[in-house]
Amino acid sequence: MRNYLIHDYVGTSPDIVWKSVKDDIPSLKDALENIVALGNSA
Repeated sequence: MRNYLIHDYVGTSPDIVWKSVKDDIPSLKDALENIVALGNSA
């Protein structure tokens, strides 16, 4: 998705970006929280 956004931003569909935000950001947030928790417990 990054390359598409960076190199073809004029052709980027807001619907595709929003779908990615809704579908991918929550799992990324969970993964990052787990990483931080592991770092804090070490």
